[in-house]
Amino acid sequence: MTFVVQLQTPVAMNKVLLLSDKEQLPKGAFELACSLNKQEPILLTGVFLPQVDYWDSLVYTPYGTITPWLNYVPEPKVSQEHAIEQFRKQCEQNGIEYRVHDKEYLDVKKEIRIESRFADLIILGSDSFYASPRLETFDEYTENTLHHAECPVVVVPESFEQPDHLVITYDGSPSSAYAIKQFAYIMPQLSALPALLVYVNPDSDKDFPDKTYIEELAKRHYPSLSLLKLDIEPKKFFKDWLSGRKNTLLVTGSRGRSELSELFHKSFMSDTLKDQQLPVFIAHR
Repeated sequence: MTFVVQLQTPVAMNKVLLLSDKEQLPKGAFELACSLNKQEPILLTGVFLPQVDYWDSLVYTPYGTITPWLNYVPEPKVSQEHAIEQFRKQCEQNGIEYRVHDKEYLDVKKEIRIESRFADLIILGSDSFYASPRLETFDEYTENTLHHAECPVVVVPESFEQPDHLVITYDGSPSSAYAIKQFAYIMPQLSALPALLVYVNPDSDKDFPDKTYIEELAKRHYPSLSLLKLDIEPKKFFKDWLSGRKNTLLVTGSRGRSELSELFHKSFMSDTLKDQQLPVFIAHR
């Protein structure tokens, strides 16, 4: 007896989380989700957090545990409906399969960890968080999100435009190599864009760390890849160099040990998103 097995090509589908406050759906973040869905179908899960008191609703006891703030009052249900209704309507209009996670989220950090554990990507809109007067600085918020997220994060300004170039930062660290792979796995269509792999080191005698290995890896995933070494001080001049590159998506790791990696933990991230309006893909391990 002969058995014939017919193999069907699976439909690629990533599970993507879109973080939103409960008042207004982030326009740029949703546009990126639509763009991803047009390239390959995704499952988009809307996670709706309190608008202002993301972290103020938590109190750390002397023993390091987390308890709800006594003065915290959950927002009336009606205030949540606007963003959720926007999300449902726009997903249906754009043919996106979606889910809504609507709960109290008293422990935001724990919930981000759980949500991201079962997701491929988080999309985070930047502008709505700048508008929250009681929220910690954007650098601290992003750092908290990255620290607790268990999947890559892409931070998107409201003025999102479809990128036509990639800039990939590389410093030889495991984190930077990990980000290069994760972006290619999650966004393979965007990996086909012209990509520039950038290594920044003011020492002109130092070449790309492990150059042969990174070329072997990156050129398999980024067919239009070029390598560029910038002999500049990254803390002083890299932002200026990047500012001239429009319609660019920045790909970077975090937790690296070089000066370039440190930029993405301090004011660089805030300046890049707020002033230059570039989307940034961040993966850490």
